[in-house]
Amino acid sequence: AGEVTGGIGSVTNKLGQVKFSGAGAIELDGSLFANTLVIANAGVDAKAAGVINSNVDYTADGTVEADEGIAGSVTTSANNQGTLKIGGGTVTGTVGTLANALKLVDFVAGNSVLTSGVFATDFKVEAGANVTANGLLTGKVGYAGAGTLVVNKGITGNIDFANQDGILNIGTSGVVTGNITGPSGTINFAGVPVTGTVGTNLNPVSLVSFNGTGAFEIPAQWFSQTFNVGNSGADITDVNALNGNVSYSAAGKFTANGAMTGNVDFNNKAGTFSLGAGKILTGGITSTGAVNG
Repeated sequence: AGEVTGGIGSVTNKLGQVKFSGAGAIELDGSLFANTLVIANAGVDAKAAGVINSNVDYTADGTVEADEGIAGSVTTSANNQGTLKIGGGTVTGTVGTLANALKLVDFVAGNSVLTSGVFATDFKVEAGANVTANGLLTGKVGYAGAGTLVVNKGITGNIDFANQDGILNIGTSGVVTGNITGPSGTINFAGVPVTGTVGTNLNPVSLVSFNGTGAFEIPAQWFSQTFNVGNSGADITDVNALNGNVSYSAAGKFTANGAMTGNVDFNNKAGTFSLGAGKILTGGITSTGAVNG
């Protein structure tokens, strides 16, 4: 345990290795410059207030918190070993591997960017975290607060909003190959979205918004309090029974080819709503603000 009040190494004079072998809390107030930071004790709890300019290697199940990012890669010697807390900044390298994933990547707060793929058994999104993942996230995602996660490549794993008002933004190239569970939570799709289920009848998510262009068929029965058409070029088709409201923030299209229980609100947008032949809409159709749709 202890505290280093100044920086360690420099841009021109890096250390070869910094190794934490003893248990306890360690605070690094400045930036760290080394080839490798080794976490060699399960009791290590290291918090870096400056940038970690080094690769990080877990040889034991310790914890590192990076509040200004990591200029390097993160590896672990065993699968499901090591906790990485990210409180801000950019992580420039890969984190974990498919064979040796970290136990937990915890987005505790702040604005952070992941430039490469990240492998972890679990990801946690906490309140105040605003994360942009430009590489594929491999592992389960759980929300512990109203944070925001932007995934531009996608997520291989399930997502649980766990009754938190978190936000999941899925980019144009992002695909989620897993199921998403509520209650609560907002999902914004810019492109091809989720291959699994969204919400359940008892625990729907709060909002699913289709903000991209092009045709998309909802692949399974999804449960959301509201489905929003958020782009004039969106053409959404649901072939399953739909439980939830449909709203429009743009003049796109929504087709319900199964029975629907919920209301439709065009919100003064020139959108199009179609109901399948012989299907029943249990609800009303309105246009808040003015006649339209």
